[in-house]
Amino acid sequence: MYNLFYFLFVITFTQGLIQNLLSATVARWLIEPLIAIILLITISRNIRRSPFMISIAFFLLIFIVSCGYHKDFNLASYTFFKPFIYSFIIFYASYHARFTNNQIAKLKQLIYTLVLIQLPACVIKVIAVGGFAEKNVGTMSYSGGSLHLVFPMLVVGFLLGFYFFVKKDNKYLYLILAFIFFGVTGAKKGVPFYLLGLILFAFLFHNVYVLKKTINFFKVVQGIAIASVLFYFSVILIPGLNKEKTIGGSFDLDWLQDKVYSYSFYDEEKDLYQGRMGGIKVLVEDLLNDQTNYLTKKNLTTSFIGYKPSSFDESSYLTGNENVNEEHNRIIPTGFFRMLFAMGVLGVVGFMFFYGSVFNYCRTLFFKKLNYFSAYGKALVFGCLLFSVVIFVDFFTYSHMYTFSTIYVFYFFILGQLAVYKPNNVHLFVPKDSDLIQTNYTSVTQQ
Repeated sequence: MYNLFYFLFVITFTQGLIQNLLSATVARWLIEPLIAIILLITISRNIRRSPFMISIAFFLLIFIVSCGYHKDFNLASYTFFKPFIYSFIIFYASYHARFTNNQIAKLKQLIYTLVLIQLPACVIKVIAVGGFAEKNVGTMSYSGGSLHLVFPMLVVGFLLGFYFFVKKDNKYLYLILAFIFFGVTGAKKGVPFYLLGLILFAFLFHNVYVLKKTINFFKVVQGIAIASVLFYFSVILIPGLNKEKTIGGSFDLDWLQDKVYSYSFYDEEKDLYQGRMGGIKVLVEDLLNDQTNYLTKKNLTTSFIGYKPSSFDESSYLTGNENVNEEHNRIIPTGFFRMLFAMGVLGVVGFMFFYGSVFNYCRTLFFKKLNYFSAYGKALVFGCLLFSVVIFVDFFTYSHMYTFSTIYVFYFFILGQLAVYKPNNVHLFVPKDSDLIQTNYTSVTQQ
């Protein structure tokens, strides 16, 4: 199992190179059979219950009902739903995997290396293209997109955990700045809003729930000042956030406010709802209106189970519907939009049940089990909890990051390992007090 996970990490973190050299199809052919093999080996060794089984089964049932009603059992439907199944498989396999201390140390070093190598990779991209661009997200993806923002949010969460629980070392702060720059090189407009918002939230959360301190006014002012400086530089560096549309443009707050409103919701000049929030408004109205623009089958059933899962292809654009016109193509689908369109209200409920159980699991680890972990373990629990919140914020307001294999392989592997204590393991997960260990492998949920 160690070799399979090792290879899986290498492939998922370098699939952008594979896509460039060969094709995206080859990258999928390497990743998906590997996940299937990991599942089969896990099942063959010991079929046991694990967290999230009920929630993923419920989510899968909704998917099957939607496909059955629309007679939509095909590759496109499978492509839409597979990230959720793969996420559970990675967690399930990691939860039941048994690694030696030496193997854990090697996996830890591999993950650190693969994460950190993204920084020089993004610098090379900037030099090669002569500026910032969405394509080529480090070594992870050729196509780009929201991975430029979501991946830094995942990494920054863990770095903040290391800073809070392991050692208040400035190297972690420098790395956080480096990954903010990583997001900026992708020219993603959400970087100054989401990443800086996450950092401020993390500091306040740690101060209140870990240090048990009241909010210090001067520290809040200091934090806001630092965030404002980072926000300023992000705006002038990201072409889409300054009116000159260039690297090093001006900072015009009034123009930025109008830009954010028109880009994400409503264009007054064209009298057109567009972007992420505008798209949700249009879709909800279409689901409730008799004069629908999207749905060819306008009835209560469609509202509950969606148009059909295959109505979204892998690149997130609306397909398979002749009623989608040019104006609607200006809509940027969020994860919520995709799910509501493809699997209806029940699909959204299934998503929230599955990822809600992930959030609840992380919350339990943090608030009830945190003292069982070493400093590194606490840092990882903190990072996992932060990202479980990011998942929902991203789903409703930004993207469909759950489709990126780098994200769900990285996140759910760590989450699965946090569920099992490894005695005498000084690298990641050893409990604070060794006498808490009664058996070779003791589940956190059983403590």
